Amino acid sequence: MSDWNKYKAHFSYTMEHKWYVFIECCKFGIPWRGLVHDLSKFTRKEFIPYALFFFDEDGKKRDTTSHYTTSNDDDFKLAWFWHQARNKHHWQFWITPNEAGQLVPMEIPHKYVWEMCADMIGASKAKRTGTALEWYSKNRLGMTLHPETRKLLEQILGYNRDTI
Repeated sequence: MSDWNKYKAHFSYTMEHKWYVFIECCKFGIPWRGLVHDLSKFTRKEFIPYALFFFDEDGKKRDTTSHYTTSNDDDFKLAWFWHQARNKHHWQFWITPNEAGQLVPMEIPHKYVWEMCADMIGASKAKRTGTALEWYSKNRLGMTLHPETRKLLEQILGYNRDTI
């Protein structure tokens, strides 16, 4: 029965996150992106590993840092991989290795950059962990982004290198 609590809690959190993302996407003029945002999280490949990773037996959210790749949970790491590979609003979707093995970022189409920002805002609201701008400021150096994509992302979020 404890897994059932995890599934209910994860479903509830995912719906709250999607709601906040939908609201932001509407503000950005891309409501369709908000409707289809993160639908892959309801697939078996993602839903079960996410629920088991993020929630305890009582359905309470575990303390996580949002640095998912440090997890030792292979099922979750595979679910996170599939999520990024299916969802174009994740910057990791737009990375390709060159012949020398270096990671090369492609420019992300604007609608997905706007959705990425809506995702950051929605996650910040649903997790109640500060603002999207604060999250980006702490994590920006770990994101491999095309220069034009970074410029647009920072413009949308209101990031100012001189003041932060």
